[in-house]
Amino acid sequence: MKPTKEIIGLRIISILDGTQVGVVKDLVLNPQKKTLDFIIVDQPTDYLGAKIIAFKDILGLGEFAITIPHPGIIQDVAQNTGAQTLLKQDIRVVGTKVLTKKGQLIGEVTEILIDEETGQIAACLFESDSQIREIGAEQVITLGKELLIVKGAKEVPYQQAEESSGENQIQTPDLADLIEEDFAGELDFAGEPVEKPELIEEPEPIEEPVPVEEPEPIKEPEPVEEPEPIKEPEPVEEPEPIKEPEPVKEPEPIKEPEPIKEPEPVEEPEPIEEPEPVEEPEPIEEPVPVEEPEPIEEPEIGFNLFEQRQLQYFIGKMVVKDIILNNGEVLRAGECITPNIVTHVTTKRTLMEITSHLQRN
Repeated sequence: MKPTKEIIGLRIISILDGTQVGVVKDLVLNPQKKTLDFIIVDQPTDYLGAKIIAFKDILGLGEFAITIPHPGIIQDVAQNTGAQTLLKQDIRVVGTKVLTKKGQLIGEVTEILIDEETGQIAACLFESDSQIREIGAEQVITLGKELLIVKGAKEVPYQQAEESSGENQIQTPDLADLIEEDFAGELDFAGEPVEKPELIEEPEPIEEPVPVEEPEPIKEPEPVEEPEPIKEPEPVEEPEPIKEPEPVKEPEPIKEPEPIKEPEPVEEPEPIEEPEPVEEPEPIEEPVPVEEPEPIEEPEIGFNLFEQRQLQYFIGKMVVKDIILNNGEVLRAGECITPNIVTHVTTKRTLMEITSHLQRN
């Protein structure tokens, strides 16, 4: 069993990533079931709203810390109606007066003991006649805001439960006799006297808990190496200018034939063949323009703890403007953000855009 003063202030450790997600700020009790139902988390980001953890989601409650499977089990009080109802009742027990059902005021509650395994209230400690006494939860009738009403059975001195031997036990004859008087002369509805309840046997001495070894300090993650700078593409060499074709030489002029001497007949000269037309050079194709390389996006560094909590805060909220997610899908205005949608937010730019257009309640 663990007193509430030893629970408040404990660290809350996430088993998934080995980080501290907060500390225990306060406890939320269920007076009907006599249980510890929720713990209130003290986080650096209280402006996002009070956070709670259900006791059933806790893995362990030790002397050094409370362990949980992952930060996702931390809930927003605004989204848990059961926690809101218990918070409105504001049942704290510590500081309330202890009253028997016959109307005898016997003390004031100084502490309550919680079963670490079940979350049940195991016993209440109250001060009477400058002594601390213990009464089991089975003897408690009502956990009220101002009064703790009990059946009136014998209570056990708190020091007696802690001692290993039977020596030097604290005697409480006056208060025990006073409580037993509540049953004297009490009648049931048929008019017959009610039998006195059998005295509760004193519990065996509680063994001192084995000291729990403090966990090894959590190693800080190694720094992420910065990516190498991207080399700029080498400039493309311009093609050499195309040489213009050399001009075609004109044919040499034909010499006129010498005059034919008479009387020898002169043979007519053979007709001169006209030069073949020079083919025009084929047009030279223009060089294909080289596409510039697309800019390479710089890799995003993983979200820090605050940004991860901010992503969890988006769940159940809506935006007032359409936003393109990192996988290409579109988050429509007025659409409720789900855990699946949060997984598609992978860059800080998208995170900031959703934060800027988040619908305010």
